[in-house]
Amino acid sequence: HKTEQARKSTFLTALINISCTIPTMSNLQLRYYKLRSVSSTMFTLCIYVTELDLTQNRIQIIHINAFRSLPGLRILSLSQNKLSSVPVAIRNLPTLRELNLSANNISRLGCDDFANQTMLRQLSLYNNMISALNECVFKDLIRLQVLKLQTNHIYKLNGAFQRHLPNVRQLYLNANKLTNIKYGEFKGLHSLQNLSLHDNQIKTLEKGCFIGLTNLTDMLLQKNLITQKALNNGSFNDLISLRRLDFRDNYIKFENDSLLPNPPFSQLSCLETLAIPSQHGTFHSVLQRQTLTFKYISIKNLNKIS
Repeated sequence: HKTEQARKSTFLTALINISCTIPTMSNLQLRYYKLRSVSSTMFTLCIYVTELDLTQNRIQIIHINAFRSLPGLRILSLSQNKLSSVPVAIRNLPTLRELNLSANNISRLGCDDFANQTMLRQLSLYNNMISALNECVFKDLIRLQVLKLQTNHIYKLNGAFQRHLPNVRQLYLNANKLTNIKYGEFKGLHSLQNLSLHDNQIKTLEKGCFIGLTNLTDMLLQKNLITQKALNNGSFNDLISLRRLDFRDNYIKFENDSLLPNPPFSQLSCLETLAIPSQHGTFHSVLQRQTLTFKYISIKNLNKIS
């Protein structure tokens, strides 16, 4: 068995070396090779490669110098492997634009995991085992535009979005275990346009939790545990550019007309589309549909309600 593995390794090394001597060969895909590790010499001759795809292998170990010979690498995919942490080797890739670490076994993110990644535009960490973030983890990602953290076990943000990531436009935090969005949780994300928080366990939206999100246009909050208190405390008042809001499948209960704000989103002058919990199922209300509709469509510019 070991002899067979050695033979396959030798064959793959030869194949990589031959491919990487072609000056016009910029995209190298090595999927389904059952790789368990990446050595320091595997890509020694690959100086012309700008895109490297190592998706769907069994990689657990990556040598610290594995990518040092790839000075122009812009796109790296390590998705669907068995990595337990962010490889230190990526710190040798200052030109990287896209990094895909999705579908691994990563459970923690450290303050230096993305050191030297000042050119990165898109980072995918979805479908891992991350349980919490921290304030320093994204500090070097000054040009990042898209951050995908969905389908993890995140229950605490710990200030990760309060100071850094000034250019992020899309943030995916859906399908995690968030329960509370605190005051100023996203105040550093001045460029954010799309925020996905659906499929969490959010019960509380503190007043001012969306402060700083002046450019946000789309928010998804469906399938949480949000109650009417979130509508009554002005949680959404800071979202002055919001156009689309979805909070279906929550737990909003109005027992009489006096408890319904008039209207709940009156400060959202740009709102165009509002998806609200239905009269049946998770929206428990004794209000008649005519009353409910009137109070919601009092919003200027609203042209679609579902």
